[in-house]
Amino acid sequence: MALRLIRRYVAREILVPFGLGLFILTFVIMMFQILKVTDLMVNYGLRLADVLRVFMYLLPPFTVFTIPMAFLLGVMLAVGRLSSDSEIVAMKASGVSLVQLLPPVMVLAAAAYVFSSALSLYADPWGKLQSKLMLERVGTQFAGALLKEKVFNTDISNLVIYIEEIDPATKDLSGIFISDESQPDLPIVITAARGKITHSPTGGKVAFQLEDGAIHRTLADASIYDAAHFERNEIVYDIRKGLAGEAGKKSYLEMTLPELSTYIESLRVDLRAGGLDDGAMKDKTREMRRAWVEYHRKFSFPFACVVFGILGLPLGVVAPRSGRGQGFTMAIVVLCAYYLLFRVGENLGWKGVVHPFFAMWAPNLLYLVAGAYLVWSKTRERPVWVIEKLGAVSTRVVEIARRRVAGHGPGESAS
Repeated sequence: MALRLIRRYVAREILVPFGLGLFILTFVIMMFQILKVTDLMVNYGLRLADVLRVFMYLLPPFTVFTIPMAFLLGVMLAVGRLSSDSEIVAMKASGVSLVQLLPPVMVLAAAAYVFSSALSLYADPWGKLQSKLMLERVGTQFAGALLKEKVFNTDISNLVIYIEEIDPATKDLSGIFISDESQPDLPIVITAARGKITHSPTGGKVAFQLEDGAIHRTLADASIYDAAHFERNEIVYDIRKGLAGEAGKKSYLEMTLPELSTYIESLRVDLRAGGLDDGAMKDKTREMRRAWVEYHRKFSFPFACVVFGILGLPLGVVAPRSGRGQGFTMAIVVLCAYYLLFRVGENLGWKGVVHPFFAMWAPNLLYLVAGAYLVWSKTRERPVWVIEKLGAVSTRVVEIARRRVAGHGPGESAS
């Protein structure tokens, strides 16, 4: 009975920092998107309902990423708080070992894993697809929303657009450069001193009303260069075919698991059939690798909840004198290392250096082995040199941060 109460108590202690961490991490990561959407709303009249839909579409992909991170923070902060208040010591004195505290942690980890997996398999591709469709709709209505001044804009495929200045009030353009490679054998470069954007009444097409410019062409045999100057000209583009790829066609990031499996199989059939030139062969091989990496990512990243549950419990156990800030600092270090390993594995999988399965699951396997070893070591009260050093560094960092906030230098003492 006492053990059951202790386990419930530990579970409650984890839920609070987990929920708070999930909210804060998701909000921080979405902050950059919030700024972009706010700009669209203020400058281009995007409706509030559209803004709310954008946030709804972006939430699942970000939440898949933040749930494992928040769970590790929740476990380490909760266990760190119990340790700093000597409650872990009291539990051990009453005969409750660290292993006996694993069940409530693993139950919560399993729940977080199931929820994260559901988001990864269903809500994540749905959100990415709806975000792309929203981008297409906004682009057909407010093409200027896609353009930023003093940067090369590439949101519309086959077009590179550079605008020196965009008037925030009238949306007039100046210093315009457009590179059109929709016909690779006949590239076109258009320059103009001034211009503005208009839209067709039915949507889907955007027209650049240009003044004082020139059209530069290199003909098919590359031996003839043609330039034509104009005072006024209208260049019309069908952006439905250019925004975020072909309209109506999903990328592998926007596919559900059955669709992704079918897509991978179709690529495999094309590669086995042969008859492709070297360029097409490389493109399809690269695409299949990326699709395979995405396939395994849908399962491996949510499983990090379980891995972090096993790893976070022993990492959260600190000496009472270390303070509560050590757990947070160590969690950040562990998360940064995991994300770095995950990104390295993703790139190695894309390039074909390692198999996509190993590329996506290697960080989990590495952290799982480390977590099992730490649980074994902590249960037998054996010191772990790496953890002790990391804990000492974390404590030092927290102490320096406190002194900085209090207005003292790192070498001074608070009075």
